[in-house]
Amino acid sequence: MGWFKKSNSVSPITISQSESITNSTFHLLNDKNFPFSRPDNNKSFLQKVYIPLRTIFCAIVLLPIRFIITLFFCLLFYLLCRIATIGVKDLSQPFRHKRKILQCGRFFSRVLLLAFGFVWIKKTGDTKLPHGVNLIVCNHLSWLDILILISECQIIPSFVAKIEVSKIPIFGFIAKVLQCIFVDRLANIRGGNSAQLRTRALSNDMPPIAIFPEGTTTNGVSMLRFRTGTFLAGT
Repeated sequence: MGWFKKSNSVSPITISQSESITNSTFHLLNDKNFPFSRPDNNKSFLQKVYIPLRTIFCAIVLLPIRFIITLFFCLLFYLLCRIATIGVKDLSQPFRHKRKILQCGRFFSRVLLLAFGFVWIKKTGDTKLPHGVNLIVCNHLSWLDILILISECQIIPSFVAKIEVSKIPIFGFIAKVLQCIFVDRLANIRGGNSAQLRTRALSNDMPPIAIFPEGTTTNGVSMLRFRTGTFLAGT
């Protein structure tokens, strides 16, 4: 999700500066690899030594602890998903009265973020979703985006995911219970995904659906061209 900050002060830009900015921007926009480049590649010698040592230390000391915490809460959430779906024959249909049990997942997601080192999450503006919002559009930096959305949204949203996700043990069942929309990119069914999104966007009985229109992760500095099929749901 994105926010824009309005500023009342405007600094003058000379023609030469404007041309330089324009040429630089044009070059970046035409560099197909720019959205995937790491902005922190320019490191000093000390940073190049320190970061590998820190990584080794974390792998030895913190990684086992984080793995145990992650496994515990994932299994606990999996158990809650099993309880919430007792008697539910079709997971693609609304089961709001039982889905309230899954709200514990917001706390679990926040604990996992804390375990991964995200003590504070900076928020800009009002992060509460207005009533009746059924569609959330976000840029995509990493899989942690999913944990942040789950922990911050009042109602745990569903996601548009690759169909391979549904086949992953434990996580696949959790994704199905969250009523995610699974996309088979190889099948290339024209209009099928848009029809599902349109149905979900118009339904007040289903949880909101979160989509990443770029279709993949980027570095957060640049954005890829949005996949048009995503927005056909609103037409």
